[in-house]
Parts: sequence; structure tokens; C-alpha cells
Amino acid sequence: KLPNVPNTQVYSTYKKLFGKLSPEDAHSCMIKVLKKRGESLRLKEFIQTAPECLRAYALHSGLNKAETIHFKEILSASCKAFIYN
Repeated sequence: KLPNVPNTQVYSTYKKLFGKLSPEDAHSCMIKVLKKRGESLRLKEFIQTAPECLRAYALHSGLNKAETIHFKEILSASCKAFIYN
């Protein structure tokens, strides 16, 4: 549980709490945050490259990495077929 402290004490309070974590727990938490960061970057790129009419879907789809790649491949193939036909 995160403590309710004034803004001026947030950093020092959280630093103390972090110091109490075991190295294993700190590492595990760090990995979770880094994975979420990667997902955010992938989602951002996906949204930026998706057609405007599909951006809302891209935001709320919950697609994993493989599904996102597959969706982009289908979309690209569909667009190419439309352009060349």
C-alpha cells in the first residue's frame, strides 16, 4: 500500500520503502514496469500507424504483440489489394 504523504516527502518516503524490498522483489517489479513500458510503446506505434477510422479500436482492442503484428499485416494486405484492384 502506498503511503499518503505530502508531495515534498514522496521521493524520500518511496526511496525508503524501495530500500526495504529484497533484491528479488525489486528485480521482479522492475521487469513488470519495463514490460508495460514496451507494451505502451508498441501500442503508441500501432495507434499512430492505424488508419484514423480504426484508432478507437486500436486503443481498446487489448491485442497482444503477436495479434497486433497479425492485425497490421492483414490491414496492410487489404490496403494493397484495394489499391492495386
